[in-house]
Amino acid sequence: YDAAIAHPALHAAEHTCFALAGVLAWTQIVRGHLSVGQRAAFAFALLAASGILAEVLVALHPLYPHYAAVRDRPFGWSAGQDQSHAALLMMAEQIATLGCAIAFLVRAHVERVAPEVPSA
Repeated sequence: YDAAIAHPALHAAEHTCFALAGVLAWTQIVRGHLSVGQRAAFAFALLAASGILAEVLVALHPLYPHYAAVRDRPFGWSAGQDQSHAALLMMAEQIATLGCAIAFLVRAHVERVAPEVPSA
């Protein structure tokens, strides 16, 4: 993080890597080589990982010294409040997007395997 702050090109490369990782993950979820059930499990694993990250960001003090030193923040929030609000916003976005993907994939999986399940 500190190196990215000091070097704009590295900062751009960092964000490019984030975007590329997101595109690759969503490519697997939307149209991957995995089965529908496996894609749902993959989306759930991503949701769980982002939940853990959000919990860490909410629970800890500001992680980056450079960011903690910034004085002019929106809404007058402290660095810790800003980090917590960002984590909660990130988690809300992940629940909305990955949660919907999981719901659609689980439904498709159930519809696919329902004919194979013997009726009672």
